[in-house]
Amino acid sequence: MIRIDLNLRTGPWYDRRFCAAALATAMVSLLLLTVAGVVMLVAGSDELRRLREETDALDRQLAAARAALPEAELLRQRRRVEAINALVDRHHGQVWVRRLDELERLVPERVALTALMPDNEGKRLSLQGRAGGFGDLQRLLESLSGATLLAEPMLVGHSAAAPAEQTGLVQFNVSVRLVSP
Repeated sequence: MIRIDLNLRTGPWYDRRFCAAALATAMVSLLLLTVAGVVMLVAGSDELRRLREETDALDRQLAAARAALPEAELLRQRRRVEAINALVDRHHGQVWVRRLDELERLVPERVALTALMPDNEGKRLSLQGRAGGFGDLQRLLESLSGATLLAEPMLVGHSAAAPAEQTGLVQFNVSVRLVSP
């Protein structure tokens, strides 16, 4: 007689051997990742310890160099460096940094400046660029009229950006007077 086994189970069924193998694979993968993480952590802590030792050695060298110099010499050098820094700050274009910051704040969306050209006397600045349309160009002129370091915005010229392309872009040239702070 032939034996026939029928599975009449009506609930959900899963292959326990497959699930056990998948679970074992996941556990081994997690274990490997954990080991790799611990190795990286140990390597990082060794690097941190080495850097701390190096920093401490440099601090000791600096302290020894400071101790070798008399206090009056250190004070004289500090004053000299402060005076030089003040001269550099005064003559290094801090006004231009403030003007560029103001331009960045005033230029509206859809307007891109392509060139900034001061004149030879340093009294006027020419702004060249592209705008998304005449409305954007008008907003640029209105915002420039409220500037503190730039005055008297004047539209020198404008044209279609590229006649072959129907993009609606407008090339422009605006001149502004530079105001001394």
